[in-house]
Amino acid sequence: HFASTGFNKDIYEIVTKQKVKVTNTQKIYNNAVASTVFSYIFSFARGVHHCEFLTKQGKLNRKNYDKILSNVQDVYNQKILIVGVGDIGKRIASTCKAMEMEIFAVKKNLNSIPNFVKKTYKISQLVKAVKNKDYVINLLPLTNATKNIFNNKIFRSMKKTSFFINVGRGGTVNEKDLLSAIKRKKICGTALDVLEREPIKNNSPLLKQSNIIITPHIAGVTNKYWSMQYALFSKNLLRYKRGLKLLNLKKPDNLKEGY
Repeated sequence: HFASTGFNKDIYEIVTKQKVKVTNTQKIYNNAVASTVFSYIFSFARGVHHCEFLTKQGKLNRKNYDKILSNVQDVYNQKILIVGVGDIGKRIASTCKAMEMEIFAVKKNLNSIPNFVKKTYKISQLVKAVKNKDYVINLLPLTNATKNIFNNKIFRSMKKTSFFINVGRGGTVNEKDLLSAIKRKKICGTALDVLEREPIKNNSPLLKQSNIIITPHIAGVTNKYWSMQYALFSKNLLRYKRGLKLLNLKKPDNLKEGY
């Protein structure tokens, strides 16, 4: 049992050869990750992240805040692109609907998309999908097809007032290209809960930017984490002993893809 949604795809050959059944913690993280995503969105939209940066510099006042006034926006009615619409993506989308946002999605399988999603794109259409969106939310797993999929080409296609949020996998983003896009103001800001290498080094240039929010891989953390894990694992252990179908049982294709 993996206490996560995604897992290291290197286990694929081992578990398939030994016929080991694998389960994960699918759905437990939905609310926590969605809450984290919206904490980033509101922080960017209302300039809270900039206030924190000004506070650290001892420059917090209305005059300095007004320098980013053109980027301060309402969250309602904004255009949001969710890249990778599984259970977490659907949870985010349903909240966006309540906030009257225009919802767009990128999904490998175009089936099972909520009917309130305005338009759906294939992963091969990512360059087109990110255009004119206010927020781009990355929920992709790390596979051979998604490694560094967010790169210069993608960031150049986003509008300058847009924000990029990554709560998927660090390896799906080319961090050098992202940093360049931030410095050259190709996009307005980014929030990263996952990185190519964790933990982040104290001298990382990503930490020196006023419009970057970085959290230490905590999007799914909640004070209910262990109680939910215990409940799920206990149910599955009893089901396993009784010969019943396991909850969140992963198919070979899931293991190969790492989610």
